[in-house]
Amino acid sequence: MKPSTLKDIALAAEVSLATVSLALAGKGRMSPAVRERVLAAAKSLDYHRKPGPRRVAPAGASSPFGILFSIDQDWGLAWWLVRPIVEQLESEMRAKGRTVVMLPMRLDMEDATLAAKIEESRCAGVFSLHFARESLFSRLESAGIAVILIMNGSFQDRFSSVLVDDFQGAYEGASHLIKLGHRDMLYVDTDRPGLPVLSSDRFIGFRKALEENGIELPPERHVRFIMDDSGYLESLIRGIFSSEHRPTAVFAMDDDVAIRVVVHLRAMGLRVPEDVSILAPGDVLKYGDPHIAPITTMRINTQLMGRIAADLMTERIAQPSGEPHVVKIKQQLVQRGSTRSVARRPGRAGSGEGFGSGRERALAAFERRPDAPLARWISVSPEFLCRAAEVLGLDEEGFRRRAGDDFRRVEAEGPASRLPLPPGASSVSPFGVARSGPGYGQGLAHPLAGRFTEAALHDHPWPDPERVDVTKLREGIRAYGGEYAVIGGDPSPFWHDAVDLVGMENLYFLMYDNPEFVSALLARITDYYLAVSTSIFEEAGDLIDLFFLRNNFGSQLGPLLGTDQFRRFIEPCLRKLAELGHRYGIKVMLHSSGSFRPLIPLIADCGIDALHPLQPDCAGMGASGLLRDFGQRLVLCGGIDARNLVLPGPPGRVREGTLAVLRDMGGAGGYIASASVEALLDDTPPEHVLAMCDAIEEYSRSIPGRS
Repeated sequence: MKPSTLKDIALAAEVSLATVSLALAGKGRMSPAVRERVLAAAKSLDYHRKPGPRRVAPAGASSPFGILFSIDQDWGLAWWLVRPIVEQLESEMRAKGRTVVMLPMRLDMEDATLAAKIEESRCAGVFSLHFARESLFSRLESAGIAVILIMNGSFQDRFSSVLVDDFQGAYEGASHLIKLGHRDMLYVDTDRPGLPVLSSDRFIGFRKALEENGIELPPERHVRFIMDDSGYLESLIRGIFSSEHRPTAVFAMDDDVAIRVVVHLRAMGLRVPEDVSILAPGDVLKYGDPHIAPITTMRINTQLMGRIAADLMTERIAQPSGEPHVVKIKQQLVQRGSTRSVARRPGRAGSGEGFGSGRERALAAFERRPDAPLARWISVSPEFLCRAAEVLGLDEEGFRRRAGDDFRRVEAEGPASRLPLPPGASSVSPFGVARSGPGYGQGLAHPLAGRFTEAALHDHPWPDPERVDVTKLREGIRAYGGEYAVIGGDPSPFWHDAVDLVGMENLYFLMYDNPEFVSALLARITDYYLAVSTSIFEEAGDLIDLFFLRNNFGSQLGPLLGTDQFRRFIEPCLRKLAELGHRYGIKVMLHSSGSFRPLIPLIADCGIDALHPLQPDCAGMGASGLLRDFGQRLVLCGGIDARNLVLPGPPGRVREGTLAVLRDMGGAGGYIASASVEALLDDTPPEHVLAMCDAIEEYSRSIPGRS
């Protein structure tokens, strides 16, 4: 009589072969009734279990653990995503006294071939990245080789798994687009071999977010293509985005799909995010590559996945008969500048609105409207506000209203602001440099002094832009009720930070002796600020009117660097920051104290829209001369002498001096009245500041049609 087989038991018990294998081995997650039915069928068929596959040597404490991953061409791109998992697994298992071996495989390999490879490696357990085949893993578990699946949820009921919460990631990603006002979105889908749960969970999460916000998803807004058929995807994108009613945003199944969509959008002349926003779960692409377009994603914490997988394996080895465990990792939004609000607030260029609010006056200045009342920016330091509270009995908002300030500044919370200050420091820069003194202050140390190499730049502990908290920005801006022009974005003092890190004297020598180092240093610093401001603008760019940059390029007598040095070192940084603001429809103002007149044409060439604070006591910086020479290229802000007029007073003299400046500057539009410093300090009497503010109001009301 022919001996019974696992297939015979499966037919008798009405279960799968894998269920039979696991039940007979005393493993797997199944109900007691199913397990009992399998055992009863095996007994009735007089089944005798064969011994498991013979090992070359018994697995013991010195046995390695294998990492099984596909080397098929379709999976090659995923290496940038899974590499941190591999590194973390190696680190965690090494800390546990175990070694790890890589087990490359192809999807077309037979179970027997793969099992032999694993057994010959004498593995006590196997981590499988993406790849999942129930028959193989049941065979391995039956042979006493533990299996942990990573990033594949196809068999959560059979094997311990560490997964990405794809439903949550897609849900929160779609919710981010909805928060930005997008209601007509395109979902671009594709098939990922062996990952059906990933594809379905992401689409379900996306659709759930839309349903909760009352947004319908018509069938034509859910498209699917085959990865190898680029021509079909191109025809889909062209057909959809050539329509008069095209989507405002694309939600791609992952960022590999997203980048393909971006290519076809650009070929049509559409810009991301100006014309179309795009977002995707996952970080498959290598974003450190300058040729990769940045995509806003829902990031997967791959290092955490590696740590948890290692812990699950340790537990699995300790308790071979234990039930399988499934852990899902939440995805986090990473804003890289590919999404923006659908519609900005009213009051933009050419709106024809009145000038009843500070915001309307500020926007009119950028449109050079001569019929508008003068906009005014009353920039004061926290120390001045404390003195004003003592003298005038007004809190910050009360003082700004009394002064007629048309602007309000909102700031994201950086990690440095939450740390205790070192002794003698008044602040700490994002790059860890303690600073002392009024305003931005001066660095107390230079961490990179004497270390002017590429290796030193690589090893320096650069800050993580994702640690900046932007979640409270919208709430803070909305508290102003749209009454004021909002200043936002990181001030990005990249030049000052370079001085802090290497020392000013060193920096000047390096511009001649090691210019490549200086360019790399400034690029590192600027990249951090670009990432921070990108997060700010993605979160609240539709509510921000002015991107304010702070870098001083002048001394009392002249520029701090020549035009050639400015073009080589400063212009690339300044241009990138200006382009970032403009991408979100935000005007860009540069603050630079001192005398730097020869640099002003270069500053305008970088795309800067406005210049502040115009110090008339510095060589060549008289406000009327700047208006004559640069007023058609730049909106000018400042020019009311803070040091020689507002500070000494008295109020009557401040009034007359302010009116004299306004008569020179305020007649043709394109001017914002302000003192000639970044912020007035507490040595300035509050009554002098109010005299300046009242003179601005007096001038505005004296011009017909401006009151």
